[in-house]
Amino acid sequence: MRIPQLIAVLVVGLVAAACGPDRDDAVTNGETAADTEALPTGAHELVLRMDYSPGFARVPETAPFPAFSLYGDGRIVTADIDVNAPAAPGGWQRARELRTDSAGIRRLVRAAHATGLQDTTEPSGTASTGTPADATSARFVLLDGKNGRHSRTVAAPEAHGDARGELFRALSDPAAWLGGTVQTAPYRADALAVLRRDEPASDPAARPWPVGALDFPGTRLGSGQRVMTCVVLHGESAAAVTARAADVPQYSPWTDGSHTATLELRPLLPDENDCPDLPGPPR
Repeated sequence: MRIPQLIAVLVVGLVAAACGPDRDDAVTNGETAADTEALPTGAHELVLRMDYSPGFARVPETAPFPAFSLYGDGRIVTADIDVNAPAAPGGWQRARELRTDSAGIRRLVRAAHATGLQDTTEPSGTASTGTPADATSARFVLLDGKNGRHSRTVAAPEAHGDARGELFRALSDPAAWLGGTVQTAPYRADALAVLRRDEPASDPAARPWPVGALDFPGTRLGSGQRVMTCVVLHGESAAAVTARAADVPQYSPWTDGSHTATLELRPLLPDENDCPDLPGPPR
C-alpha cells in the first residue's frame, strides 16, 4: 500500500473511532438512531414518567404527584415520597427539578428500553395479575414520536434485581444515577390543582382557606368513596395556597368560615393544563 493510501485509511479509522461513543450512545440495548430521533424534544413534552404507590403504607391520593417526570428539553421533576411517614406532607411539597443533556436523556430512555417498556401494550394503570393490594407498585410511562404511549405497572419494583429494578433505582434518584455534578432546585409550578371533598360538619382543627369560597364548582375526579371536585388555581391564588400549605399533610380540613372541606393539593407539571390531565395512582 502506498503511503498516501495508508494515511487516508488511518485518518478514516481515527474519525470513525472518534465518532464511536456518540453512535454507541444512540445504539445500545436494542435502541436505534431512529428511536433516539423520534423522542419528544419540547419543554412541555413528556418523555418518561414513574408514578409510585406505597400500597397500604399511605392513604392513596386521587391525583398523586409523579415520582419522576422527564421532558424533551432535559428538564426532570422528582418528588421525594416518604413511605415510612404516612402522615407527612405530600411528595409535591418536597418536589425538586434538575436538568440533563441529550446524553442523559438517551441513558434514561435506554434504561426504560432494557425493560421492554417500548414494546408493551398494557393499558395505563393495569397491574400484573396477582399483585397484592398492599404491595408497593410503580407505573412506568414512556412516550415517543413514533409509536405513541407505552405503560407498565410493576409490583414491588424496589425488590427486582433485573432491568425493572435498575429503572426504578435510576428514576428514584436520577442525580446520583446520571452522575456528575447535577444541580437541583425546588420545583415551582405555574398552577395548582385543588381537589375538594366536602365535610358534613365543621372541624375546629380546620385551617383558614386563603382564597375565597371553598364550595367551588369543578371537575369530578376519582371513583367510589374517593370522588373529589377539582379546580385549577393560577398566579397569586396558587402562590397563596402553596405558601399556606407548605407543611400541611394531604387531606387536611380547611374552612372558609361557612364551609369545611378536606383538600388534596397538586401542582401541575409542564405537560398538564387542567384537572382531567392528572393521572390517578398506579393500580
